[in-house]
Amino acid sequence: MTGRPMSKTRAFRVACGHCGRWTLRGAAFGAAILSTLVIFLFSMLGVDGVSLGMARPSVERLLAERLNADDVQVGTIRLLRDRRGDAPFRLTINDIHVDRRDGSGIDIPGLAIQLDGGDFFRGRTMPRFIEVRGADISVERRSGSVAVAGQDDDGQSFDIADIISTARQNGFEGALLTDLDLAYTNTETGASFHAKAGEARLIAGPEGYAFGMVVSYSGSERQALILDIQANDKTGEISATLAADGAPAGSILPLFIGEGTDISLDADISGTMTATGTLTDGFTMMGVSLHTAQGKLKVLRQEVPVGHMTLDSTFDPVRQRLEVSSLSYDIAENAGELAGVLDLAFVDGVFRRLEFDLAATDLVLDPGQFLPQALPIVSASTRGALDLGTNELRFDQIDAAYFGARIAGKMSYLLPETAGQAPGLKADLAIEGVVSPSEVLRGWPTGAARDARGWIDENLPAADLFNVVYHMDIPRGVIEPTGGLPDEYLDLTFDARNATVIYVPGMTPIKRLKAKGHLRGNSFALDVSSGRVKDINVVGGKVRMDRFVPKGDEASFSVRLAGPLRSMLALLDEPPLGYMTAAELDPALFEGDAAFNLTVTRPMLSEVPEEDYGFSGTGSFSNVSIESIGPGIPVSNGQGTVTLTDQALVIKGSGESEGTPATFEVSRQLGGAQSLRLVVDAALDATAADAIGLPLRRFVRGTAPSHLVATGGADGFDRLEVRSDLSATTIATDDDNIVKARGEPGDAFFAMTFGEEGDPLNLETIRLSMARANVEGNARLTEDGGLISLELPRLFIEGAADLSLRLGREAGLLSISVDGEYADLSPLVDAMMNRDGDSAPLPGAIAFDGNLAQVDLNGGVRVRDVSFTGRHDGLGMRSGKAVGTFATGGTLSIDVSANPYGIGKDIRVVTDQFGKLLNGLFGISTLSGGDAMLTATAIDNGPLAGTIRATDIRMQDAPTIARLLSVGSFDGLANVLNGEGLEFDELQGDVQIEAGVLRLVDARMTGSALGLSANGEVDMARGQFGLRGAVAPAYAVNSLFGNVPGLGELFVSREGEGVFAMAYRIDGPVATPTITVNSLSALTPGIFRRVFEPAEEDAPSTDELLSAAEESAGLNEAIDFVSTPELLREYEERRKNRVVP
Repeated sequence: MTGRPMSKTRAFRVACGHCGRWTLRGAAFGAAILSTLVIFLFSMLGVDGVSLGMARPSVERLLAERLNADDVQVGTIRLLRDRRGDAPFRLTINDIHVDRRDGSGIDIPGLAIQLDGGDFFRGRTMPRFIEVRGADISVERRSGSVAVAGQDDDGQSFDIADIISTARQNGFEGALLTDLDLAYTNTETGASFHAKAGEARLIAGPEGYAFGMVVSYSGSERQALILDIQANDKTGEISATLAADGAPAGSILPLFIGEGTDISLDADISGTMTATGTLTDGFTMMGVSLHTAQGKLKVLRQEVPVGHMTLDSTFDPVRQRLEVSSLSYDIAENAGELAGVLDLAFVDGVFRRLEFDLAATDLVLDPGQFLPQALPIVSASTRGALDLGTNELRFDQIDAAYFGARIAGKMSYLLPETAGQAPGLKADLAIEGVVSPSEVLRGWPTGAARDARGWIDENLPAADLFNVVYHMDIPRGVIEPTGGLPDEYLDLTFDARNATVIYVPGMTPIKRLKAKGHLRGNSFALDVSSGRVKDINVVGGKVRMDRFVPKGDEASFSVRLAGPLRSMLALLDEPPLGYMTAAELDPALFEGDAAFNLTVTRPMLSEVPEEDYGFSGTGSFSNVSIESIGPGIPVSNGQGTVTLTDQALVIKGSGESEGTPATFEVSRQLGGAQSLRLVVDAALDATAADAIGLPLRRFVRGTAPSHLVATGGADGFDRLEVRSDLSATTIATDDDNIVKARGEPGDAFFAMTFGEEGDPLNLETIRLSMARANVEGNARLTEDGGLISLELPRLFIEGAADLSLRLGREAGLLSISVDGEYADLSPLVDAMMNRDGDSAPLPGAIAFDGNLAQVDLNGGVRVRDVSFTGRHDGLGMRSGKAVGTFATGGTLSIDVSANPYGIGKDIRVVTDQFGKLLNGLFGISTLSGGDAMLTATAIDNGPLAGTIRATDIRMQDAPTIARLLSVGSFDGLANVLNGEGLEFDELQGDVQIEAGVLRLVDARMTGSALGLSANGEVDMARGQFGLRGAVAPAYAVNSLFGNVPGLGELFVSREGEGVFAMAYRIDGPVATPTITVNSLSALTPGIFRRVFEPAEEDAPSTDELLSAAEESAGLNEAIDFVSTPELLREYEERRKNRVVP
């Protein structure tokens, strides 16, 4: 010590200490460099200089005295002329070794000292300027002080503050250190760093000192710190600037916050720090403008990537307050810009707490797996603290924009305390405004109530959520990937409107829903007040998820519906329900109003098969109209109930069907053995029978109380049974023959089975039981009701049939086979006689055959042992044959074949009982006996035209002919006719039948006693006569002149008439005809008799009709197929001669 006043020394110590605290948590840099410059003051003079080896002892002794050392040893000493500096001489000393009195030592490779010539020669040995090469300096920051030491040869450091003070008192002016090796240690925080290859310069002026330093960090050439310090002894002010250019934050950050804080930053820092203060108080204000490059930030064992951080702020070291003008950051996908105040707190020199009051803009919050995705926040303000003692990030006040709304409240993020531990979370937040479900989920922690989150994500695609209040108290380690939360850990309530809720995937969602929701840690509840499903009103409902964990617990969804029954049944028919389709009922058939309570349950799993859904509900309907509850059974003014359970769907109701009461029940059994059942009790009519494929409209009149049961399985109905009480019906045959009168007992039973779609319908039982009729059999129908086969082993209708019937269709041909005891064919005969051209087309070709023991025709005519075969091509009969024997004797055969000229069908009837045939076909009972043959052609689209010839006929009891004879004054003949009858040798003429009208052309019947001729019509359908002709008595004599050549035509005119005959006319109803006889015509022979007959156009004969038909057919054929006039003439000639082409 020099004995100078110590105030400046202490001030210098204080200044150095403050510099160290500012630059690296204290002004250790400046103090260390200044001390080192004083200790290592060496110089060289000139290039080679002058060796002062002889002065070595003196130098060693002087340095030992000045440095208060036991011994100082030096290597070489040279004095050089200093051309670079202001001093004229430079003294260089190499290889200096100092042994301190405490046994430690220090080695200095080289020392250059500038010397003033006058001072040197006056013996003033303290240098004015020192250059030191390769110095090792250590700076140690202790509590309340800074110690600067060199390093001895044993690696021990020693304090050189006294050496610096001594040097300064002896005229020291400055120093330069090159190739500087600097080590810094903070004993309070445990932080340290090492810089080498640095350079430092100290200038001592009249008012103070200026210090500058540039150091590079170990292992890097670019990473550097630049320090500039200005100290004024007179004013006591001090200022400093620290510039970083890619300095390692990992080495610098601990200098401020200490070691052991579990916070580290591996990134390069660039920017500047400025500080101002006094030599006595140290730095009182600092400015910070820093920027980090990409790197990694580690906080409490969690390492995250850093994109960048930029900080503009001021720091008050006394208050440990950082006032942030702007802090922009990009850390682990989190970004934003902050401004506000941060207060730092240290415990035993180690950073432990950060309090903040910040405003933020353009925030992006992305806490990794804690949220499903990054959360944008346009603006926010918050106040809270980061406490490393409790590992808690606390937000005591939050006010932030949140998707068009605002979120306010407080929350705490509990940082994990051990590796792998889940964080904790506390929150009391409320959202002011309206948000969507997806916006709520954006801020919903992924590990909290995961199942409720999933349900909202999948089943609440749209809603306006408001009055959202959020409370959470989740300790650390509770949130697990597959675990749940106790209810008390989480509580979220909200109101919803205009919501869309999917309660069952695939079904029409509820829209315009209004509800209140309550989410807890392990449960969720939603109470619905209103909504719509299509045109159905939702008047209430609820969603209940009582336990998310364990997995698979049951969730329930209940709604109360009101609206059209049609729409509700359509809802129950949507997948995966499908109840109405399974019941084979079309919802569109139902009209009316209904109310229904529907409950759906399902396990809380991400994938749920249809069979694991549970459905239940009850409802009622009124004022319902059902187009068809069963086959042909409409219901009006209906009311009833709908019941839905896991086991069955049941629709029960009652109403009116065609004005009579009806009840119905549809049940669909679910579960293992699924079944379907429809029961209807109603009064059915023929329309209902038509609906199930039974063409009874022509036979049944009235209604029959019926019990209908349809059953089936999982694929729909497969069986239908109908039982009917026929007491109130009238049943008649096709010709209106009453089989069962109204009031007579009778019942019917039909059983039908169904196969797969497209399979035939099987009428396995057809049964009609009545006093005068019985029908039993079965049938197979196509899907659209077409007949495939029909078997009636028993077809009994009193007075009409007692037989069995078989029908079968194969390859488009319908085969009909009839066998039995009896059939009344008189209605069929009448229908054939009354036909108009061909009969109505049939749906296809028909082949038929049969054997009947007895067949009844008109007039009580009975034919036995009848057998028949035939074929119908769908347009008309094409071939057929029938034979039989009259009950009173005689045979009958009928043949039908195609006309060779293609004009229709040829019919040939042969019998030896002509009278029976006429009676059986036309009901004419006045003729008996006689061999007869009818040859006719049923002309296509024309009449049946033929010729009849019969012999040996007896006429008896013919009232109309008897009246004719009486009117003609032939009373004797009339008496004989009414008695034993008149014999006729022959009957012949043309017969034509068309549209129920029998036409006679040139018909005559002759016998020895009487001859008759006839032309005209008998309308069998209307029962009207329109005949004319002549009556010739004593025909055998009267007709003799007709055999005289040349005179026969003159005297007789027509066959069947004589020379003397009376013209007659019969008109009017068959029962009471009007008969007119012209007596004068009896006096006029032959052709002169025609004068007295009415002038009427004669009908064409059968031959003329056939010729015209053949000509028309031939002309058409010729036009189609004959190409030359010669061939046409040849074709016409062949047709004229009736040569088959």
